[in-house]
Amino acid sequence: MEKKHDDAPSDLEKKLTKIDQELVKQAMLEVLKEKEIEQLKEIPQAKERIAHLQETVEQKDLDIAKLQGQVVDLESLRSNYQALLVKKTQVECERDDLQKKYLKAVKKVGDMEKTTEEVQ
Repeated sequence: MEKKHDDAPSDLEKKLTKIDQELVKQAMLEVLKEKEIEQLKEIPQAKERIAHLQETVEQKDLDIAKLQGQVVDLESLRSNYQALLVKKTQVECERDDLQKKYLKAVKKVGDMEKTTEEVQ
C-alpha cells in the first residue's frame, strides 16, 4: 500500500501544480497585455497611413476624372477628324467633277473655235 501512496500526488504537489498553472496563465495574460499595448501604440500610425491612403485615393480619383475628360476631348477630336475626312472626300469628288466639266468646256470651246475657223 505504501507504493500506491507514493504514486499519488501529495497535497503539496497539487498546490504547486495549481500555482504553476496560475503563474503560466498570468504570464500569458501579461504577454497578451504587452501585445495589446503595442497594437494600441500602432493605432495613431495606422490612422496616419489611412489618412494618407485616403488622400492618395482622392488624388487618383481626380487624375481619373482628368483622364476621362481627356478621353472625351480625344473622342471629340477623332469625331471631328472623321468628319473632316468625309468633307475632304466630298471636296475631292467635287473638284474631280469640276475638272471634268472644265475639260469638257475647254474641248467644246476648242471645237467651237475650229468650227468658227472652218466657217470663216
